[in-house]
Amino acid sequence: MTALPAVDPAQDRDRDGSAQQRSSLRALLESQSIEITPAQAGDTGLADYLPQGSRVFVPWLPGADEDATIIAAIELRHQGMTPVPHITVRRIRNLASLGNLLRCLHDEAGVDEVLIVGGDVATPKGPFEAAVDVLESDVLLANGISRVGVGGYPEGHPAISDPDLLNALLRKQAVADAAGLEAFVVTQFAFTAAPVIAWLEYVRAAGLRLPVHVGVPGPARIGTLMRYARMCGVSSSMKMFVRHGRGLASTARVSKPNRMVRDLAGYCAEHPDSGMGPVHLYPFGGLTRTADWVSKLY
Repeated sequence: MTALPAVDPAQDRDRDGSAQQRSSLRALLESQSIEITPAQAGDTGLADYLPQGSRVFVPWLPGADEDATIIAAIELRHQGMTPVPHITVRRIRNLASLGNLLRCLHDEAGVDEVLIVGGDVATPKGPFEAAVDVLESDVLLANGISRVGVGGYPEGHPAISDPDLLNALLRKQAVADAAGLEAFVVTQFAFTAAPVIAWLEYVRAAGLRLPVHVGVPGPARIGTLMRYARMCGVSSSMKMFVRHGRGLASTARVSKPNRMVRDLAGYCAEHPDSGMGPVHLYPFGGLTRTADWVSKLY
Protein backbone atom coordinates (compact mmCIF):
# COMPACT_ATOMS: atom_id res chain seq x y z
CA MET A 1 0.00 0.00 0.00
CA THR A 2 1.41 3.42 -0.92
CA ALA A 3 1.18 5.84 1.97
CA LEU A 4 -0.01 9.39 1.37
CA PRO A 5 1.91 12.39 2.69
CA ALA A 6 1.46 12.89 6.43
CA VAL A 7 -1.33 15.24 7.45
CA ASP A 8 -0.80 17.50 10.43
CA PRO A 9 -3.65 16.42 12.74
CA ALA A 10 -3.24 19.00 15.47
CA GLN A 11 -3.84 22.18 13.51
CA ASP A 12 -7.43 23.17 14.11
CA ARG A 13 -7.92 25.72 11.36
CA ASP A 14 -11.38 27.07 10.56
CA ARG A 15 -11.06 26.79 6.80
CA ASP A 16 -13.96 28.00 4.66
CA GLY A 17 -13.27 25.52 1.85
CA SER A 18 -15.37 25.17 -1.25
CA ALA A 19 -19.11 24.74 -1.25
CA GLN A 20 -18.55 21.16 -2.38
CA GLN A 21 -16.21 20.49 0.54
CA ARG A 22 -18.69 21.96 3.02
CA SER A 23 -21.39 19.77 1.50
CA SER A 24 -19.12 16.74 1.87
CA LEU A 25 -18.46 17.61 5.52
CA ARG A 26 -22.17 17.83 6.19
CA ALA A 27 -22.74 14.49 4.48
CA LEU A 28 -20.06 12.85 6.64
CA LEU A 29 -21.56 14.16 9.87
CA GLU A 30 -25.33 14.47 9.44
CA SER A 31 -26.07 10.74 9.42
CA GLN A 32 -23.12 9.61 11.49
CA SER A 33 -23.34 6.53 13.65
CA ILE A 34 -21.95 6.27 17.15
CA GLU A 35 -20.73 3.51 19.44
CA ILE A 36 -21.72 3.22 23.09
CA THR A 37 -21.47 0.61 25.83
CA PRO A 38 -24.44 -1.55 26.86
CA ALA A 39 -24.58 0.35 30.16
CA GLN A 40 -24.88 3.67 28.32
CA ALA A 41 -27.82 2.31 26.35
CA GLY A 42 -29.86 2.57 29.53
CA ASP A 43 -29.19 6.30 29.88
CA THR A 44 -32.63 7.85 29.61
CA GLY A 45 -31.06 11.13 28.50
CA LEU A 46 -29.71 9.79 25.22
CA ALA A 47 -32.39 11.63 23.26
CA ASP A 48 -31.09 14.92 24.67
CA TYR A 49 -27.91 14.71 22.59
CA LEU A 50 -28.54 12.11 19.90
CA PRO A 51 -31.08 12.76 17.12
CA GLN A 52 -34.05 10.43 16.93
CA GLY A 53 -33.30 7.47 14.70
CA SER A 54 -29.55 7.66 15.24
CA ARG A 55 -27.74 4.42 14.44
CA VAL A 56 -26.18 3.38 17.74
CA PHE A 57 -23.70 0.51 17.76
CA VAL A 58 -23.40 -1.62 20.89
CA PRO A 59 -20.30 -3.81 21.35
CA TRP A 60 -20.43 -7.25 22.92
CA LEU A 61 -18.08 -6.65 25.83
CA PRO A 62 -15.74 -9.34 27.21
CA GLY A 63 -17.44 -11.35 29.94
CA ALA A 64 -20.94 -10.31 28.87
CA ASP A 65 -23.57 -12.68 27.54
CA GLU A 66 -26.18 -12.40 24.80
CA ASP A 67 -28.79 -11.01 27.20
CA ALA A 68 -26.78 -7.80 27.72
CA THR A 69 -26.86 -7.17 23.96
CA ILE A 70 -30.60 -7.82 23.74
CA ILE A 71 -31.41 -5.58 26.71
CA ALA A 72 -29.27 -2.75 25.33
CA ALA A 73 -30.95 -2.99 21.93
CA ILE A 74 -34.43 -2.90 23.49
CA GLU A 75 -33.53 0.15 25.59
CA LEU A 76 -32.17 1.99 22.56
CA ARG A 77 -35.27 1.22 20.51
CA HIS A 78 -37.51 2.49 23.33
CA GLN A 79 -35.61 5.79 23.23
CA GLY A 80 -36.15 6.20 19.51
CA MET A 81 -32.68 5.08 18.41
CA THR A 82 -31.73 2.50 15.78
CA PRO A 83 -29.74 -0.20 17.58
CA VAL A 84 -26.91 -1.91 15.69
CA PRO A 85 -25.54 -4.69 17.93
CA HIS A 86 -22.12 -6.24 17.49
CA ILE A 87 -22.20 -9.99 16.93
CA THR A 88 -18.90 -11.48 18.10
CA VAL A 89 -18.87 -14.78 16.29
CA ARG A 90 -16.14 -16.52 18.29
CA ARG A 91 -18.34 -16.26 21.39
CA ILE A 92 -21.29 -18.02 19.75
CA ARG A 93 -21.79 -21.56 21.04
CA ASN A 94 -23.67 -22.97 18.06
CA LEU A 95 -25.87 -22.06 15.11
CA ALA A 96 -29.06 -22.46 17.15
CA SER A 97 -27.93 -19.98 19.81
CA LEU A 98 -26.97 -17.47 17.13
CA GLY A 99 -30.37 -17.86 15.49
CA ASN A 100 -32.07 -17.34 18.83
CA LEU A 101 -30.02 -14.20 19.52
CA LEU A 102 -30.81 -12.69 16.13
CA ARG A 103 -34.47 -13.60 16.39
CA CYS A 104 -34.76 -11.96 19.82
CA LEU A 105 -32.98 -8.83 18.58
CA HIS A 106 -35.31 -8.59 15.58
CA ASP A 107 -38.57 -9.43 17.33
CA GLU A 108 -38.01 -7.50 20.58
CA ALA A 109 -35.91 -4.53 19.42
CA GLY A 110 -36.70 -4.25 15.71
CA VAL A 111 -33.08 -4.94 14.76
CA ASP A 112 -32.46 -5.58 11.07
CA GLU A 113 -28.81 -4.49 11.01
CA VAL A 114 -25.78 -5.87 12.87
CA LEU A 115 -22.00 -5.56 12.84
CA ILE A 116 -20.32 -8.95 12.49
CA VAL A 117 -16.84 -9.25 14.02
CA GLY A 118 -14.62 -12.22 14.75
CA GLY A 119 -13.66 -11.09 18.23
CA ASP A 120 -10.54 -11.44 20.31
CA VAL A 121 -11.37 -14.85 21.79
CA ALA A 122 -8.34 -17.10 21.24
CA THR A 123 -10.37 -20.31 20.97
CA PRO A 124 -13.86 -20.11 19.44
CA LYS A 125 -16.62 -21.37 21.71
CA GLY A 126 -18.45 -22.87 18.75
CA PRO A 127 -18.27 -23.43 14.99
CA PHE A 128 -17.56 -19.84 13.92
CA GLU A 129 -13.98 -18.66 13.60
CA ALA A 130 -14.50 -15.57 11.44
CA ALA A 131 -17.26 -13.19 10.41
CA VAL A 132 -17.46 -14.74 6.95
CA ASP A 133 -18.54 -18.05 8.51
CA VAL A 134 -21.76 -16.39 9.65
CA LEU A 135 -22.24 -14.59 6.35
CA GLU A 136 -22.02 -17.93 4.54
CA SER A 137 -24.88 -19.39 6.57
CA ASP A 138 -28.51 -18.39 6.00
CA VAL A 139 -29.01 -17.48 9.66
CA LEU A 140 -29.03 -13.70 9.11
CA LEU A 141 -31.81 -13.32 6.54
CA ALA A 142 -33.73 -16.17 8.17
CA ASN A 143 -33.98 -14.06 11.33
CA GLY A 144 -34.76 -10.67 9.83
CA ILE A 145 -31.22 -9.29 9.43
CA SER A 146 -30.76 -7.77 5.97
CA ARG A 147 -27.99 -5.21 6.51
CA VAL A 148 -24.55 -6.23 7.80
CA GLY A 149 -21.44 -4.32 8.75
CA VAL A 150 -17.95 -5.81 8.66
CA GLY A 151 -14.68 -4.46 10.02
CA GLY A 152 -11.95 -2.59 8.17
CA TYR A 153 -8.43 -1.88 9.44
CA PRO A 154 -6.71 1.09 7.75
CA GLU A 155 -3.63 0.69 9.98
CA GLY A 156 -3.60 -3.07 9.93
CA HIS A 157 -4.36 -5.69 12.54
CA PRO A 158 -1.84 -6.86 15.16
CA ALA A 159 -2.50 -10.52 14.40
CA ILE A 160 -3.45 -10.55 10.68
CA SER A 161 -1.37 -9.51 7.67
CA ASP A 162 -2.56 -6.81 5.28
CA PRO A 163 -2.95 -9.27 2.35
CA ASP A 164 -5.03 -11.61 4.53
CA LEU A 165 -7.18 -8.70 5.72
CA LEU A 166 -7.79 -7.63 2.13
CA ASN A 167 -8.64 -11.14 0.97
CA ALA A 168 -11.05 -11.57 3.89
CA LEU A 169 -12.77 -8.27 3.09
CA LEU A 170 -13.20 -9.16 -0.58
CA ARG A 171 -14.53 -12.58 0.37
CA LYS A 172 -17.09 -11.03 2.72
CA GLN A 173 -18.21 -8.75 -0.09
CA ALA A 174 -18.66 -11.69 -2.47
CA VAL A 175 -20.52 -13.78 0.10
CA ALA A 176 -22.82 -10.90 1.07
CA ASP A 177 -23.59 -10.22 -2.59
CA ALA A 178 -24.44 -13.87 -3.20
CA ALA A 179 -26.65 -14.02 -0.11
CA GLY A 180 -28.57 -10.84 -0.93
CA LEU A 181 -27.28 -8.98 2.12
CA GLU A 182 -26.65 -5.23 2.10
CA ALA A 183 -23.11 -4.95 3.43
CA PHE A 184 -20.90 -2.04 4.46
CA VAL A 185 -17.53 -1.54 6.16
CA VAL A 186 -16.91 0.18 9.49
CA THR A 187 -13.24 0.95 10.08
CA GLN A 188 -11.17 0.93 13.21
CA PHE A 189 -10.62 4.49 14.39
CA ALA A 190 -7.61 6.54 13.30
CA PHE A 191 -6.31 9.96 14.30
CA THR A 192 -5.43 11.38 10.88
CA ALA A 193 -6.99 11.15 7.44
CA ALA A 194 -3.85 10.14 5.53
CA PRO A 195 -3.66 6.43 6.45
CA VAL A 196 -7.43 6.06 6.00
CA ILE A 197 -7.36 7.58 2.52
CA ALA A 198 -4.35 5.48 1.52
CA TRP A 199 -6.11 2.33 2.72
CA LEU A 200 -9.36 3.29 0.97
CA GLU A 201 -7.55 3.72 -2.33
CA TYR A 202 -5.76 0.40 -1.75
CA VAL A 203 -8.95 -1.61 -1.18
CA ARG A 204 -10.84 0.17 -3.97
CA ALA A 205 -8.06 -0.67 -6.42
CA ALA A 206 -8.33 -4.30 -5.30
CA GLY A 207 -12.07 -4.41 -6.06
CA LEU A 208 -13.87 -3.45 -2.85
CA ARG A 209 -17.16 -1.73 -3.72
CA LEU A 210 -18.84 -1.65 -0.30
CA PRO A 211 -19.61 1.70 1.36
CA VAL A 212 -16.94 2.57 3.94
CA HIS A 213 -17.80 4.33 7.19
CA VAL A 214 -14.61 5.74 8.68
CA GLY A 215 -14.07 5.40 12.42
CA VAL A 216 -13.32 8.75 14.06
CA PRO A 217 -12.53 9.28 17.75
CA GLY A 218 -14.62 11.97 19.37
CA PRO A 219 -13.04 14.78 21.41
CA ALA A 220 -11.10 13.26 24.30
CA ARG A 221 -8.06 13.79 26.47
CA ILE A 222 -4.75 12.92 24.83
CA GLY A 223 -4.01 10.34 27.52
CA THR A 224 -7.31 8.59 26.85
CA LEU A 225 -6.67 8.49 23.11
CA MET A 226 -3.18 7.11 23.62
CA ARG A 227 -4.53 4.34 25.85
CA TYR A 228 -7.12 3.27 23.29
CA ALA A 229 -4.54 3.48 20.50
CA ARG A 230 -2.29 1.01 22.33
CA MET A 231 -5.22 -1.32 23.02
CA CYS A 232 -6.48 -1.33 19.44
CA GLY A 233 -3.23 -1.31 17.49
CA VAL A 234 -3.52 2.09 15.80
CA SER A 235 -0.11 3.34 16.86
CA SER A 236 0.96 4.71 13.45
CA SER A 237 -1.43 7.63 13.26
CA MET A 238 -1.13 8.16 17.01
CA LYS A 239 2.64 8.59 16.67
CA MET A 240 2.15 11.01 13.80
CA PHE A 241 -0.53 12.77 15.79
CA VAL A 242 1.84 13.34 18.71
CA ARG A 243 4.91 14.06 16.55
CA HIS A 244 3.27 16.82 14.56
CA GLY A 245 0.92 18.09 17.22
CA ARG A 246 1.38 21.31 19.12
CA GLY A 247 1.03 21.41 22.88
CA LEU A 248 0.35 17.70 23.22
CA ALA A 249 2.79 17.18 26.05
CA SER A 250 -0.09 17.35 28.50
CA THR A 251 -2.09 14.14 28.40
CA ALA A 252 -4.96 16.03 30.03
CA ARG A 253 -5.40 18.26 26.98
CA VAL A 254 -8.58 17.59 25.01
CA SER A 255 -8.03 16.94 21.31
CA LYS A 256 -10.73 17.33 18.69
CA PRO A 257 -10.68 15.50 15.32
CA ASN A 258 -11.62 18.64 13.37
CA ARG A 259 -8.67 18.43 11.00
CA MET A 260 -9.23 14.74 10.31
CA VAL A 261 -12.88 15.07 9.30
CA ARG A 262 -12.19 18.18 7.23
CA ASP A 263 -9.44 16.36 5.36
CA LEU A 264 -11.80 13.43 4.79
CA ALA A 265 -14.43 15.86 3.53
CA GLY A 266 -11.89 17.45 1.21
CA TYR A 267 -11.01 14.06 -0.23
CA CYS A 268 -14.71 13.23 -0.74
CA ALA A 269 -15.24 16.56 -2.50
CA GLU A 270 -12.41 15.74 -4.92
CA HIS A 271 -13.42 12.07 -5.25
CA PRO A 272 -17.24 11.95 -5.18
CA ASP A 273 -17.15 8.30 -6.21
CA SER A 274 -15.00 7.26 -3.23
CA GLY A 275 -17.93 5.49 -1.56
CA MET A 276 -17.11 6.98 1.84
CA GLY A 277 -20.24 6.97 3.95
CA PRO A 278 -21.05 8.95 7.11
CA VAL A 279 -18.40 8.67 9.81
CA HIS A 280 -18.65 6.26 12.72
CA LEU A 281 -17.88 7.96 16.03
CA TYR A 282 -16.06 6.44 18.99
CA PRO A 283 -16.88 8.81 21.88
CA PHE A 284 -13.91 8.08 24.13
CA GLY A 285 -14.38 11.45 25.78
CA GLY A 286 -18.07 10.95 26.45
CA LEU A 287 -21.32 11.10 24.51
CA THR A 288 -22.21 14.64 25.52
CA ARG A 289 -18.83 16.05 24.50
CA THR A 290 -18.93 14.21 21.16
CA ALA A 291 -22.49 15.28 20.34
CA ASP A 292 -21.67 18.89 21.20
CA TRP A 293 -18.58 18.76 18.96
CA VAL A 294 -20.60 17.46 16.00
CA SER A 295 -23.26 20.15 16.41
CA LYS A 296 -20.69 22.95 16.38
CA LEU A 297 -18.38 21.70 13.62
CA TYR A 298 -20.72 22.60 10.79
